[in-house]
Amino acid sequence: MDYYVDTLVDKIGFNRIHADGCKHLPKGVSRLFLGNFENISSVIDFARTYFFPKAMSCSYCCPVADRLAHPEQPNTLL
Repeated sequence: MDYYVDTLVDKIGFNRIHADGCKHLPKGVSRLFLGNFENISSVIDFARTYFFPKAMSCSYCCPVADRLAHPEQPNTLL
């Protein structure tokens, strides 16, 4: 699946990672294509390592089960 990260921080200071097709995926220049990944854990690691240390998955489009690999993420909505 293709994933993008919002280049603007949300109200709690995180850059949200979205799956392609998410209704909360920003339009235009405020998103960055991260690539095609098999799971959200790999995307989070990639985004944090190379772009945004405070990247976290979108509460709407990324499965909760995959978040278990990153328990440091707060379980908050946008």
